[in-house]
Amino acid sequence: MGFWNRNRGGESAAESPVADTGNAWQEMAATATLEREQAEKAQRSLERQQRKIIGYFVNGSEDRYLVAPDVEVDAGTRLDFIREIGGGKITKRDEEAMLMRLRGPIDRPERGMGAGAIFEKVAQDPWQLQLLSLATGDGLREGDVGTGASAVARLVNYQTSEADFRTPVGFAQKRQEMLEYIRPQVNQATYEKYEESMDALEKNLYGKRFEYYRAFEGLRDEAEELRKSEASTERLVRRQETYRLGEEQRRELLRRAQVDGDWWYEQGVNYQLTPTILEAEGLGPNYVTNVEGREIALSDIFELPGGRSAVEAYIPTEDGVKVRSYYRSNSQGVWRYLPDYIRDVQGGGSIKWYGKGRGEESLTLPYELQESLATIEASAGRRPSNTLSANPYFLFAGAAKAYNSKEEYQQCLAAGQMRGDYYREVAAVPQNTEFGAIELSKQRPETVVASYGSSPDFEQVEGRYASNSALAGATQTEVFRSKDGKKNWLFCMDSQGRSYVGGIEVNSPITSTGLRQEWMHGGDMVTPLYEYESQTDGYGDPEDAKRNYRGMWKYYLSRVPVIREYVEGRGRGL
Repeated sequence: MGFWNRNRGGESAAESPVADTGNAWQEMAATATLEREQAEKAQRSLERQQRKIIGYFVNGSEDRYLVAPDVEVDAGTRLDFIREIGGGKITKRDEEAMLMRLRGPIDRPERGMGAGAIFEKVAQDPWQLQLLSLATGDGLREGDVGTGASAVARLVNYQTSEADFRTPVGFAQKRQEMLEYIRPQVNQATYEKYEESMDALEKNLYGKRFEYYRAFEGLRDEAEELRKSEASTERLVRRQETYRLGEEQRRELLRRAQVDGDWWYEQGVNYQLTPTILEAEGLGPNYVTNVEGREIALSDIFELPGGRSAVEAYIPTEDGVKVRSYYRSNSQGVWRYLPDYIRDVQGGGSIKWYGKGRGEESLTLPYELQESLATIEASAGRRPSNTLSANPYFLFAGAAKAYNSKEEYQQCLAAGQMRGDYYREVAAVPQNTEFGAIELSKQRPETVVASYGSSPDFEQVEGRYASNSALAGATQTEVFRSKDGKKNWLFCMDSQGRSYVGGIEVNSPITSTGLRQEWMHGGDMVTPLYEYESQTDGYGDPEDAKRNYRGMWKYYLSRVPVIREYVEGRGRGL
């Protein structure tokens, strides 16, 4: 109380030690806030310059991208550009040529700059003046305007067969030599001050050229980090890149989108699916990937009644953008294409049967798409069916052909009268009859083998991704090229180390359905981890039952030679 009384009695607040401390803290806080705001502003400026640099290079080196207020660059374009830097496709010479498109301070006498003005600005800082003297070999002093201007002009216009100081790219070697000369002669704090002053000197000498140089070097650093990352053991596997679409790309895809499905029948009413309906439900194209040169856009993943996962694909063709529907198999855990289905003719709003096309293996999506869908699900999850205002089955099946009964379906199939691009673009017969594909009962597991050329080469890992199956739970899929290089094997493993072959695909062109043109029967080789009880042929494990499925690991899959080889190679044991 005595201190406060004394303060009130005579000592002014301005003279109070407490008031002084408070003011000091306020000043420190204000300084910190200002520094943070300046740093954020500088970071925003750097990112904007990087976007303009990318726009310049990816659009034919047009100057307008460098002088634009800003340039829109999506994540995919940025990543591709960084990879081009890392791969040496964009060289230092390209960087220099870009910087030369920008006017430096010495080129702007109309703005009060020019060599003399630059020198006067540099001369205000003894550190910069000293560095300029060292760079030019002149003993410069603050008042030596004429000599200083001449030194500045000579430096920023210096060009010989060995060196070119017109941009910071060419000056980088000189800068390094100067700092290496200084370093052993001073302590660390002084050396750091020289580094800061060198930055300030280059900013005065080169202006925008220095800013864009630093922005480009930031991209170059990213390229090096990415290169190191992708060279690590985990990144030896080729990754399938999936990007979020920009708004303009989304609108263009939707403008050209075509839904080629039949009408949906529910409660006595026929409904036709349209791109407008899909967009209104939030199932327009949101992501894009590229599978062997064919661009495929994908919607968010959504849930069907009963728990299956589904997704809409938007695939550009010469005739427009085709909308396709994919779903994930409960048994295999792989994504498949829906070519057609059997309607609920009672109008109950469900699907009676999913069309199998030429065979289930012919409907399995390429592993690159499987990986992209796993990436989307891992990052964005899936939309619950109750968040959709329309019937999820309608949104899913409305892009496919429909038949009123199994009999009608089978008659059309036998007569070669099936409708849809799938039946025109995907081979009518498989490339093989290996793996017991035509057997009516399951082969003994020990006899399920592949020919030497078709067997997987476990040294050629093509892909690796995590996914989730309704029956197997969380799974890890690894993709291996066959020894003859013509096929890809998808090995899936659950959290218990139990494995199965999710599919064997033939390396062939990608059709407008997103499927490969050629396919092969996997037969007993692609026995799932959980099989319908009616299809287990006595090999199902009664102690590992899930609904009407039985586990196939204990008595079948664990005895298939190639699966034993895969599991033992992973050190999991049986």
